[in-house]
Amino acid sequence: SGRHEVTGAVRLIAGRCVRERHAGAKCTACADACPARALSFEGAALRIIAPACEGCGACAAACPRDALELLYELKKLVY
Repeated sequence: SGRHEVTGAVRLIAGRCVRERHAGAKCTACADACPARALSFEGAALRIIAPACEGCGACAAACPRDALELLYELKKLVY
């Protein structure tokens, strides 16, 4: 239940996001970690700008509540 936003390479589980759950929360860990600036907040709501998302996973790794999930498994390429 709750809002789930699936765009690009990540899925938001809004019920886990501290900022979406608590009006006074100021967490921006995911947006701060994104090198492509593909995440932004409109008030308390997190918005994912899918065309800008590079699928690096930095946002999911930075979220202290695991509110963002990668829709695929990252694979390390070794040359």
